[in-house]
Amino acid sequence: MWSLKGILCAIVLLSAITLTAQTVLSSDNRDIVVTGDRVMRGMFDDGYSILVSKPQVDYSALRENLIDSSNDKVGQRIQAWYEEGSAAGNVGDCYENRDGGHSKLPLHRFQQFANITYDSSLKKQKANFGVKVNIANDRPSIINASLAMMEKPASRSMARLILHNAEFSSQLYSFYRLSDFIFYPEHKDYDQADCFAVNTPYLIISQGSSGSDRPFMFAVAQTLASFHPAVKERLHQRGLLAPTVQMIMRWNYQGIGNADNYLTGNAHPTAFDGKKLDRSGMANMAHAMTSDCLPPLAMIQMVSEQSSVSGVDNFDAGASEHLLDTPCAIGRIARDLAETRTFQVSAEESFDVHGRPLTFHWRVLRGDTSKITITPLNDAGSRAEISIRYQPNVTAPDQPDLRTHRVDIGVFVDNGFYYSAPAFISIYYPPNEERVYDEHGTLQSVRYLSPLDMPGEADMLLIYNKPWTDDYHYENGQLTGWTRTMHDGESSEFDASGQLFESGWFSDSTPNPATYTTSRTSVGLQTVQFE
Repeated sequence: MWSLKGILCAIVLLSAITLTAQTVLSSDNRDIVVTGDRVMRGMFDDGYSILVSKPQVDYSALRENLIDSSNDKVGQRIQAWYEEGSAAGNVGDCYENRDGGHSKLPLHRFQQFANITYDSSLKKQKANFGVKVNIANDRPSIINASLAMMEKPASRSMARLILHNAEFSSQLYSFYRLSDFIFYPEHKDYDQADCFAVNTPYLIISQGSSGSDRPFMFAVAQTLASFHPAVKERLHQRGLLAPTVQMIMRWNYQGIGNADNYLTGNAHPTAFDGKKLDRSGMANMAHAMTSDCLPPLAMIQMVSEQSSVSGVDNFDAGASEHLLDTPCAIGRIARDLAETRTFQVSAEESFDVHGRPLTFHWRVLRGDTSKITITPLNDAGSRAEISIRYQPNVTAPDQPDLRTHRVDIGVFVDNGFYYSAPAFISIYYPPNEERVYDEHGTLQSVRYLSPLDMPGEADMLLIYNKPWTDDYHYENGQLTGWTRTMHDGESSEFDASGQLFESGWFSDSTPNPATYTTSRTSVGLQTVQFE
């Protein structure tokens, strides 16, 4: 169970600190070199740990630098706030480029940022390139990699690469709470179709390809500079800086501007369009915040959900439905063939740093509301039961023509002054399945298509090739079995428990347990076999 309430009180550094010389930054040298002897393991209070880079750095010489050397009006306003002492600026903030300088935050413009680099031994391990994993930064950091995997059929953005990898995606929560702002372009993963199986507040995914992340880096840099010094540091120390900036960005996106709009899917797309971003509004909202009134944090946990029996309820050879289980994002792949999924979620770990009472909001952000029921389970509304009927083709509120196969439920809390960033519950329906249910929700048949016929939409890392169609049989309303017809015409019979009747001249009528295995082709296609 996650119970993190703040970074200061919740992380214990386990590794001994090696005494090394302090890095003193200057206008001529703003480089901070990450070295192995300054990377320590931090542990959250629930036992989850992450490596944290903690170099000894003196940032003070950067205070005389301009926040923004351009003629940008928002930057000039922030500079005036900074000179009067009401804005923090970017001293103590860091920038980490992970694409070899392909798309950079221009440090000649943002002159108070330090620049993170890696020593030669870590560079040999590619610690400085591609998806941000394993090592978090201890100061607020803008981190980007304007890259993509281009080789088909497994091509994908850096964002989809990390979000669809359960081994590493759970680290995103730690980066989020440690004020690491991570930016990736969606690069063809959000053009004709939304190829993402989960939505989270952990990343800022930009609509477009190389360079589309730059408007968002500029906006976040200016927002960080706009906070009052005490507000910014308290948000950072309590693990609320990135969640607060996420809320501010979404509030000031495409004219959202109020609570009614903020609690809709229009404010919470998977990828954001830089042309719809209001940098001025973001800076103003950050500057108006006071240290005695900070936004709360919505935190969620799956309490109960139905189990899926491999070989009966799904045929993915034991693959898990769990894609993501973190305190601000839960993701499930709907492998189970039941028409309705019902589960219970708690938001009781949500908190306000000042202990103000919270109001809970559960909203359908994406999906057919007529097929979704959200039932509060207590008077506070901090727990809910959610039922979702099968809906493989979903409309994205911000882009109605975008093909998508994911339902998003958003959980928000407000303290009477501010709303939290969203916590997401995402259900992804495999797009290569053609399921047919009767009017009572009883499964009649499933035809499985090859993921290769649906590039991008049916991610081969998540979705399996099953070259058959199953037709289900019932007697007096009870399942008796199903007939499986392979795409080459061969058929097999199964009983209700998933056991396989052998065929042939010398076989008897006694069914035997069916075994499901997978094989992977040279291009990564995972195909299920049974015997």
